[in-house]
Amino acid sequence: VGLHHHRVQGLVDAPARLVLEDAGGQPVARLYPEEVTQRVPHMDYDELMLEPGDGRVTKPSLLARETLDPSAPQNEDSFLPVAYFFFLCERHDQLTNNVNFQDNLLMSLNHQNCARLER
Repeated sequence: VGLHHHRVQGLVDAPARLVLEDAGGQPVARLYPEEVTQRVPHMDYDELMLEPGDGRVTKPSLLARETLDPSAPQNEDSFLPVAYFFFLCERHDQLTNNVNFQDNLLMSLNHQNCARLER
């Protein structure tokens, strides 16, 4: 499988794809490689199922992208109009406690408020 991603410092692998296994005639979804019980020999399940992110959300998903390749054109249907973006690596349950997140959120809200007042 040609899905090679490189470990990025500060990023944690996040689930990106499921593996469906047959369990007594019923499909069972596996979210993490260690959950797969019916393994195909020589298959790298980490490469297949995980992508860099924050442990829960992949970086492309956070940036509303379908690929890690920044040169790839963005799909028109998934376009998200953003004044600016930043990437912050933090656990979801700690996100609102992160000073960088708070600062960027405040700046974004201020920017939107100023733009509204200028109209």
